[in-house]
Amino acid sequence: MRVLGLTGNIASGKSTVAEILASQGATVIDADRLVHGLYRAGTPTFEAIVDRFGTEVAGRGEIDRPALGDMVFGDPDAMAALEAIVHPAVAAEIRKLLRQPSGAPARVIEAIKLVESETVSLIDELWIVTASRDARLKRLAESRGLESVEAAKRVDSQSSAAAKARLFERRRPGAPVVLIDNDGGLDRTRDAVLAAWRAFIEPDGG
Repeated sequence: MRVLGLTGNIASGKSTVAEILASQGATVIDADRLVHGLYRAGTPTFEAIVDRFGTEVAGRGEIDRPALGDMVFGDPDAMAALEAIVHPAVAAEIRKLLRQPSGAPARVIEAIKLVESETVSLIDELWIVTASRDARLKRLAESRGLESVEAAKRVDSQSSAAAKARLFERRRPGAPVVLIDNDGGLDRTRDAVLAAWRAFIEPDGG
């Protein structure tokens, strides 16, 4: 079964694209949902994060994500330390899920740091969801209630779509990269996703 990688920066619209793909029968593996499970108290990941970042990130029953975010966004060394803990654990969970039987036409791995992680070796094609900086700032303010400074810190701490594409091409030479523009309305995004999906599941034209 072919595996599609789905990535994009914060508030670009990955979840919207993932929902459209799920409606087409794809099995979507949401890395962020896996992280929520790994962040529960008592897991090795929880313990490693608290050891590295301190008890102030140990929330009630799970890692306090806002507190952790305040520490790592805008601090490349702290972010690298967090990723060194989380990425291998997420990759192990994804591999387990990929080994499970499925009747889906394809599987999708959705992750914000997909290209930067070892999981990139598992995918046959990469989709990068894009949206303008202003659009993403507006979405963060509306969906998460972030102040403009905090929203900008999160948006500006991430690599661009072009940088992600270049890194993917270095790590997976010859594997296709597709950009999904999510700056327009939902109908426009859906049309782009469905066209790219048909090309992915029928690479030779069916």
